Amino acid sequence: MTAPMCVAVMIDESGSMADSDPQLARPAALLGASSFLGEFGLATDQVAGGWFADTAEISPLLSAAKGLTELPQDSTVPSGGGTNMVAAIDRAGQTLETCPFGQTPVLVLVTDGVADDFEAVGQAISRLPSGTT
Repeated sequence: MTAPMCVAVMIDESGSMADSDPQLARPAALLGASSFLGEFGLATDQVAGGWFADTAEISPLLSAAKGLTELPQDSTVPSGGGTNMVAAIDRAGQTLETCPFGQTPVLVLVTDGVADDFEAVGQAISRLPSGTT
């Protein structure tokens, strides 16, 4: 048996995503993560979802099953602008720090990979809670 997971899914809403995802399939990633955990995960798995462009926002942690109905369906940050992955990683990291003891923190970034500053992204990753995958 694996340890329960605590998953933060961050969705890129930057200007470059208009070309990368013209069908606007990104919101389905939030529901997909929650649905997957609800179906195949442990009863104690948790999920949070958020959006990033120039800034980043994320929901509180929810049980994976509850996330299907309560995760944000629409972006809470303005679409367009830059790809501030540092803000996304830092906001997700703050949420992952609240994971209950024994849960494995997991960060999922849904992006086209066009970051504003890759060196700063590496530094942000190093600030994630210990054991984050």
